Amino acid sequence: MNKLLLSLLLTFIVFVSNGQEMSITGADITQCGGFLVDDGFSASDYSNNVNATITICVPLPETILNLYFAVCDLGNGDYIEIFDGTNTSATLIGTYYSNDLQTTDITSTNASGCLTVHFFSDNFDVGNFGAEISCGPPCERPFAIVTTNQDPIPVLLCPGEDLTFNASASTFAPGASLASWEWIFDDGTTNTTSWPSVTHNWDTPGGYKVELMLTDDNDCHNNNLIDYIVYVSTSPDFSLLSPEFDLCQGGLQCMGVNYFIPDSIYGQDSLNTWITEPWIDLPHADLGGYLYIPDDQTNCFSDELTFTNFDFGATINNINDLDNFYINFEHSFMGDITITFICPNGQSIAVHQQGGGGAYLGETLDGGTETTGENPGIGYDYYWAPDATAGTWEEEIALSGGTLPAGTYQSVQAWDVLLGCPLNGTWTVEICDMWGADDGYIFDWGMAFNPQLYGDLMQFTPIYGAGCDSSWWEGPNIVSTELGCDFVCIEINETGVYDYTYTVINNFGCTFDTTIVVEVYIASMVTAGPDLLFNCDPITLQGGLDGGLVADCSTASGNYEQCFGNNENWIETYCPNNPGDGVTYLTIDFNSGILESGFDELYVYDGPSTGSPILAGPLTGDFSGLSYAATNSEGCLTLSV
Repeated sequence: MNKLLLSLLLTFIVFVSNGQEMSITGADITQCGGFLVDDGFSASDYSNNVNATITICVPLPETILNLYFAVCDLGNGDYIEIFDGTNTSATLIGTYYSNDLQTTDITSTNASGCLTVHFFSDNFDVGNFGAEISCGPPCERPFAIVTTNQDPIPVLLCPGEDLTFNASASTFAPGASLASWEWIFDDGTTNTTSWPSVTHNWDTPGGYKVELMLTDDNDCHNNNLIDYIVYVSTSPDFSLLSPEFDLCQGGLQCMGVNYFIPDSIYGQDSLNTWITEPWIDLPHADLGGYLYIPDDQTNCFSDELTFTNFDFGATINNINDLDNFYINFEHSFMGDITITFICPNGQSIAVHQQGGGGAYLGETLDGGTETTGENPGIGYDYYWAPDATAGTWEEEIALSGGTLPAGTYQSVQAWDVLLGCPLNGTWTVEICDMWGADDGYIFDWGMAFNPQLYGDLMQFTPIYGAGCDSSWWEGPNIVSTELGCDFVCIEINETGVYDYTYTVINNFGCTFDTTIVVEVYIASMVTAGPDLLFNCDPITLQGGLDGGLVADCSTASGNYEQCFGNNENWIETYCPNNPGDGVTYLTIDFNSGILESGFDELYVYDGPSTGSPILAGPLTGDFSGLSYAATNSEGCLTLSV
């Protein structure tokens, strides 16, 4: 079965600052920690006609500064320039518009470890931004690259056949090295010890999707999926092929597969076709309780879900491809948090960007601690969906005040920013608290996609060709073949037991066979018996076997005369002395015979009772000269009047 891969990563980034927001319009900054924000802080968007420049430098002995833009949604015509140095004369790293910077790291590379940020807003649209300030390089994820000793994908294997994977081409950030890995084989087994190569096999027919998860020594892990598809062949059904044949010495016997394996695809109920079960559950994260967002610190919480069950290369092409994002959450201050969902290629959507002031989310109880987990409140289910009839969190709380009700809301950013996002890969939820003096708990989160996006059922049918290179018989004295070697004729002159093996090979390269047994008996010579003189009295011809022996037919063989009166019922069975010997079968010849037409009837049964098949009957009137021979395995005949 194709299997869902779920990967969870919980990350806390804790800064040593006082957790404050520092405005782009303020003084230069020399510290690690805190947020660089626009002049509206948490309370509102930035102003029109801002033209501000600020330089941020790391305190010694730090040498690298990083700005991570947790949220950035600039109005039309507004932009941010970032320079790699202490002023705007330094090298320009880039000019950014709209949400270009959202979920992006900007890292200094100059000797001073400083970055200079210039922000410009015109007289029209407004927006907001907030960037975490940290020291040291950001997490640069490793990238998994895997090849096998059998290409292309999907790899076609036989049950129990080894497949070797090689991940030596995987890449890591400069200066980083591999710390741990996990091969996931989709059959309930994993491998965390073999690197860079691993060999695995599957005994059970089916489709398998192999993944590799990498973690480097900076605790960064890959979010790309290798999606290595493996098909393990099903077996053909030989159950309808007779396991044995009997043959007389010197006789010709033709045999073959009663169940012919065709080139065409079988139905889903065939042993020869493998098919997945439908996807019925959409994945969601379960944090196993609750996770505390601590007070008096600036935190970014992130958690990840890895999707593997969409078609290869599938992307969001319509906003309705996404049903909703979801979080079960409580927090004591809506106005200082941002909530962003990030798709596998880095595109993102901020569903909430501060705003809403001191409104509560869920039922909160301030004062918890990270170490003891005291005082968790009650989380409410909050959804964001393209078809939501409610407005954004900030719009709705302005109408209701107090605590934001559970429900489905619109996103702050337009949904079309997710167009082109790949469906497979690692999706991330990120929550940033830009001001201290409040806390909260996250209990659960997830996302749901349009079920029609999930891939077709994975299925395959191994193909068996019609020629002798795909199926054949092996054994002694084969004199001819038919139907592409699926049928053979044999002729054997010596008694004994002989094995014949029927073999098939499919397009997976898998070979299957079955063996039948042919037993050869002596073919007896037949004689009509000694010459006899007929003198008008009845005589018995003594036909026999093997040069004159009397046929071992029946001690009751001979001529019989039966007469019947009114209202009589008569049944008589005649058998060879050795019923079922495969050689002797009775024959009844009617020298004469008359029954009253319309009233009396005679039946001849092919077997030892009246429950046997009827050979003849009802016979009435004159049936002289008729003859009937047994064809059943016991060689018996039964008469009934």
